[in-house]
Amino acid sequence: MLWEPPNSIEELRPFYLECNELWKGGSAYSFSIYSKSSDQFIGRVSIRETKQPYRWNLGFWTHPLHQGQGYMGEAVAAILEFGFKTLNATCIEAAHATWNRASGRVLQKAGMKFSAHVPQGFQKRGEWVAEDRFEIVKAVWIARQ
Repeated sequence: MLWEPPNSIEELRPFYLECNELWKGGSAYSFSIYSKSSDQFIGRVSIRETKQPYRWNLGFWTHPLHQGQGYMGEAVAAILEFGFKTLNATCIEAAHATWNRASGRVLQKAGMKFSAHVPQGFQKRGEWVAEDRFEIVKAVWIARQ
């Protein structure tokens, strides 16, 4: 995870406002995930433009109390459909910290294929974190439907 969870609801306001502006501009879409049965917060999934046309990047986060229950697999499948059908993406990419094998399994189950290992993927708390990158092209996604 590139960011730290907020300590208060007030810390979410700038993030919320930024998400609204990006949504209005058509460059990023973030969705909160809630349980149908209990209305509990499960996590978030997002998709955002990259610098390459028709190539989008997805990201997700699951609340620790709800990990390993299949929620994110369902959310990632939905965001891939949104990306390919609504945003007309030709390729969708994602990355996860190498220590987070569960996120890698979510991407693999969604049909995404490993594309690169990056020893210095991102920095967190001043330390480099290695990441693995995955991607899926529209033709492969369609064939899996």
